[in-house]
Amino acid sequence: MTSLPAPPVAPPVRTGFATADDGTRLYWRAVGTGPAIACCNGVGVSIFFWKYLVDHYSDRHTVVMWDYRAHGRSDRPVDLDAMDMSIRRHALDLGAVLDAVGVERALLLGHSMGCQVIFEFNRVFPARVMGLVPMLGSAGRTLETFYDFKYSPYFFRAAARMFDRMGDRAHYVVRPLLE
Repeated sequence: MTSLPAPPVAPPVRTGFATADDGTRLYWRAVGTGPAIACCNGVGVSIFFWKYLVDHYSDRHTVVMWDYRAHGRSDRPVDLDAMDMSIRRHALDLGAVLDAVGVERALLLGHSMGCQVIFEFNRVFPARVMGLVPMLGSAGRTLETFYDFKYSPYFFRAAARMFDRMGDRAHYVVRPLLE
């Protein structure tokens, strides 16, 4: 009688919050063990974007995903006009996330705006970077180059205000559209 192969072991999953230097709580999820792959989303996207990458690599890598401030499960500032959503701010936040997960060095993946985040992180913290994988990124200022539409910065600011007024209900509208 032949024995059946053992079922695959699910990779370990850890979740938590990192605290940025300004006190903002940033949600993260780490799946798997081994050398780290840190994923940086495009604007308006949450960690679900990396599902297939997690499925493919988490058996031999720690795949770290996180939500930018005011995205997903991360904190939203009370005053939208005062919030810092700069690329540098996100790069510093990535450092806080990696610290919280316990990752010293990582391969950085960036999609869309995430490309600028990984480039800035590499500029500020080069010793923490094993490599860069930019995917479909924009050059220069992300909002100004979005679909070559000169009014896109105004659109994004208005959308951010509208979603902020909706509170948690915004996730029920936006998440299905992004998926």
